[in-house]
Amino acid sequence: MKEIVDNGRKRKHNLDLVVNAILRLTSTGMQWRNLESTYPPLELVYYYFRKWQADGTWSKVLPGLVVKERKRQGRQK
Repeated sequence: MKEIVDNGRKRKHNLDLVVNAILRLTSTGMQWRNLESTYPPLELVYYYFRKWQADGTWSKVLPGLVVKERKRQGRQK
């Protein structure tokens, strides 16, 4: 993921935490406003979610995550 989103800019919030927040929200179905305070602010997480959805980043990253998770579980690709 870092190769896709790293533009060398210093960031106030860690993008790993943003990605983890998005995965938590989408995998649990929790409401966005209930995002825990251990993650970056909701507005920032939502901004990246919409940005990466619109520019195709998710469609590039998710298939690789699925393969890694299936391997971790000992399942076929």
